[in-house]
Amino acid sequence: MPVVTKVTQQKRPGRYNIYLDDEFAIAVDENILIRFDLFKGTEVSDTMLAEVQAAEYEQKLMRQVCYMRLGNYGHVIKSI
Repeated sequence: MPVVTKVTQQKRPGRYNIYLDDEFAIAVDENILIRFDLFKGTEVSDTMLAEVQAAEYEQKLMRQVCYMRLGNYGHVIKSI
C-alpha cells in the first residue's frame, strides 16, 4: 500500500498537496485532510484514495453551488 510521504500547503489557504511514495497524488481541502487523517506515514489503500477523491469532488461541487446561489450578492455575506 502507498504511504503518505509528504504534505505541503499550497499558496491558496486551506489547500494541501498529498504525496504518496514521494510522488504527487492529489490536492485536497483542509477538511478532507483532517477527515481522512492524511498525514505523513499514513498508509492509503486504493479504496481510501477513491473515497478521498470523491469527497474532494463533492466539496468542490458544493462550493460552486454556493457561489452560483450567491451570484452578485456575495459581498452581502462578507459585510455581515
